[in-house]
Amino acid sequence: MGEDERVKVLGMLSEYLSEAERAVVLADALTIARKIDSDFDKPKALLNLTPYLPETDRPAVLLEVLSIAKTIAKEDFRQEILAMSAEHLEPLSIITLYPLWCQTLHVLASCSRRELLRGVRALTPIIAALGGLSNE
Repeated sequence: MGEDERVKVLGMLSEYLSEAERAVVLADALTIARKIDSDFDKPKALLNLTPYLPETDRPAVLLEVLSIAKTIAKEDFRQEILAMSAEHLEPLSIITLYPLWCQTLHVLASCSRRELLRGVRALTPIIAALGGLSNE
């Protein structure tokens, strides 16, 4: 089992623990995820852990993932991480989402035109959440 899978399992198991035990397990899982060397596996592990974290901790972890995404050299990996991030970003409040969206735009700005457009397509739910669905 890889470290990214271990982090995911710890997150899943945390749901069955007391609040105190859960905090310890999630802190350990975050530490393990942050020590992963792979440019792809580290953000993937952090994203897999995000749903199990307290809501107050999620934006910081998502910012961390987006910062890592900026450094991923392979555009396909970077786009996959951005697409995976979208599902975690969408449920956030607009006040929390906007700074994360700005960070995401900085990541996309470093891409080729083709990759930029793929990224925007993957992040369409975020654009809709920020701009609303008004037809005016």
